[in-house]
Amino acid sequence: ILVKFYSPNCDVCQEMEEPFNQASQYFDDALFGGVNCLKEKTVCEEEKIFGTPVIRLYTKKEPIEYIGDRSADSFIDFVEENTLVRSFRPPQPVKDLNPYTFQSFISRPYCNLVKFYHPPCKFIPVLKQIAQAFEADQNVSFGMVNCDKFRDICDKNADAQIILYRNGRRILFNRKSKDSIETDKKVVSFLNRRCGTERGFDGLLVDTAGLIKEAKKIHPEFQLVFYSS
Repeated sequence: ILVKFYSPNCDVCQEMEEPFNQASQYFDDALFGGVNCLKEKTVCEEEKIFGTPVIRLYTKKEPIEYIGDRSADSFIDFVEENTLVRSFRPPQPVKDLNPYTFQSFISRPYCNLVKFYHPPCKFIPVLKQIAQAFEADQNVSFGMVNCDKFRDICDKNADAQIILYRNGRRILFNRKSKDSIETDKKVVSFLNRRCGTERGFDGLLVDTAGLIKEAKKIHPEFQLVFYSS
């Protein structure tokens, strides 16, 4: 059960009401509810709610307090990442990581690309396009960390703006500078080189996909024979 503790006089509570309700519609096996702390003062005092809004996930274990932006996607991610319950929302190309999910994400096998950013960031829409292009490559995952919200994660990990975590190894997108210029071509090339993929920004396979490098040496000889005959 995902519970929001709120007050009708709270502007932030009012703003998150719609995305909270939207998120609830994507689950059959998770409940969403609210407690009005003006009416239910005793409940809020027992739960040690000293200000609103507060959102907590109640399972058989200890309650988990929600940290993240107040969007429908973030609420859905939070429930999925902390329970065995799955929504029927279409998969998101880039996961919005937080202190609860960061370590498990980078510890996954294969290739996990993480973008550390300070909003507003012009590259995030580009990253989402890249993630969609690599959607068919199941061994590549994409995540992002908002460094304004989760400064501790970035202070400990963000020695580059983009880091690839591959089978427990950290690979910096640009070793020379934190302020490296990120472009779609550079990041796609970086992924293909480090993850063994052969994908373009448009999601299609590149022209060299499937070709054997050693074959280039004998290719001119075949061409010569073909034309001479």
